[in-house]
Amino acid sequence: MPAAGAGDYDHGYADTATPSAPTAPTGAHDIEITLQERSASASGMAHAGQVKLAIKNQGRFPHSLAISVGDQTRQLGSNIAPGGTGELTLELAAGEYTFWCPLPGHRQQGIEGRLRVM
Repeated sequence: MPAAGAGDYDHGYADTATPSAPTAPTGAHDIEITLQERSASASGMAHAGQVKLAIKNQGRFPHSLAISVGDQTRQLGSNIAPGGTGELTLELAAGEYTFWCPLPGHRQQGIEGRLRVM
């Protein structure tokens, strides 16, 4: 008789049951920014480091995006047509950032939001 426990759980796939260490995400952390008439919102909280803003215009008019980063304003190089998308990748430290549509009158109409980075 084999020793207690010998071969009891050896079914040829013991290695597959060994959990692997989680891997760190690669590339930018994606945050969706939605722009509409009179509103702007972020999909969640970002992690410090490289952050990719995936911008969706769900409004009926063209929009764009600007964001305050320190003493600078970063923005898309073009407008986003209704139903269209744009992308802006930034290096962000922990903090809170204000973003808005820089087209004339849009920010004053409420197309502004906040992005939290932890």
